[in-house]
Parts: sequence; structure tokens; C-alpha cells
Amino acid sequence: IIYRCCGLELDAPPKRVGRPHWFSKFACFQSLHQSLKHSKYLNDINVLVLFDGDRCALSSYIEDLGYKVEYIYVNSNLGSLKVQLDLSRREKGDIYFLEDDYLHTLDAIDNIYLGVKKFGLITGYDHTDRYTRTDDIAYQQSIYLSGNRHWRVTESTTCTFAIRRDLLDSCYPLLESVFTQAMDRVLFRELHKYNYRLFSAMPALSTHADANHLSPFVDWESISRANMMGIRLD
Repeated sequence: IIYRCCGLELDAPPKRVGRPHWFSKFACFQSLHQSLKHSKYLNDINVLVLFDGDRCALSSYIEDLGYKVEYIYVNSNLGSLKVQLDLSRREKGDIYFLEDDYLHTLDAIDNIYLGVKKFGLITGYDHTDRYTRTDDIAYQQSIYLSGNRHWRVTESTTCTFAIRRDLLDSCYPLLESVFTQAMDRVLFRELHKYNYRLFSAMPALSTHADANHLSPFVDWESISRANMMGIRLD
């Protein structure tokens, strides 16, 4: 897991338009931490936190939980994406590219671990706009099973996704040219041209903290609040 984060939006209320009122980057990381603690595959998983900026309350909190934090100073979404992708070549195994504004369910990591090995390219996020858009690529949205979830073929996702190592290696030039420009939808539509399909979990394993596009059928506010309980930010 390469977790890409920064110190923005730590004050309450959040400054970015469109965030749920309960959004917290601390709760987002804590939800990942709890899912890792409950994972049967924890010994097979490495977590690298890529922090863009100086040490702050968020990075100190993550370090106190025992995670390695690598500080970079690019002060840029595109720049940190490039560093994240570069690091993915250095690491071994499958990669979960993860942003700091995602909440996870308790069983998310186990299902992502199994799902990426089976399908190759996955997201735990169940986009609500996939059910309403009329401009998606037209193809058969097949449904499969893995872990305790249904998985369906879906058009695209954000810059948070998991990819199997062999697929990452074969797609790296495309990732380098498109992913690092943060053109996430373009990336997955391009991968589709090469017959690489993206699979999305149903119900969701995670959600992007966008008030208008939360994954359906999960009480994300309760998950966020539960993960904030007991967090000390001295």
C-alpha cells in the first residue's frame, strides 16, 4: 500500500467544498489501520506513507501508529502522484495506490488483497455516478464473486485503485503518461482499449469522501465517527 497524503484540510470544518461534515483525514487513516489490524494477510502487506510537506499532526499520528513515513516536498498533487508511481516500481508485489480522503470498511483490506489477485485491477469504491451517467463506455457489465463481495466490471475510478504486479509492469508506460497527469478517467478508458478491465466491489469496501458521491448502502458517517473515538491529537 502506498498511501499518499498531505497536511491540508486538517482544521474543522473542512475547507474543501463538497466534503461531508464528518470528514476527517485522521478517521480515514484510522479506518485503514483498523482494517489492516483485522486482516488475515497482514504479514504479507507493507505500508508506505508518502507525505507531501513538513511533519504535522497527521503525519505524527501516523508515525505513532508504527508506520513508515517518507517525506517529500513537491507541494503538488501531480508531483506526488509521480513520486508514488516511481515508488511502485521499487516495491515488490501488487500495489494499492491510495489517497488520504478514503474511508474503509473493516473487511476492506482482506477483500482488496484477494480481489486484486483474482481480477488484476480493482477499486473498493462503488461510484454512484456509474448508475446515473449516460456517457460511460458501452460494454457488458459482468458480475463476479470474490471474498464476501460481488464485483462488477466498471468504467473508471479515481487515483485510488489496486493493481496486480504483472499488470502494473505491462501498463507502466501508460500509467506514467496518463496517471501522473491525474487524468484518472482517461487512464481507465485507455486501459479498456487494451482489454484491461476495472472491477468495483458491491457493496463498497471504501468511499471517496465526497458528499455527493459516497458509496451507497454503507453508513460512512458512523464508520468515520467510530474511527475518531479515542484518537488523541496532542
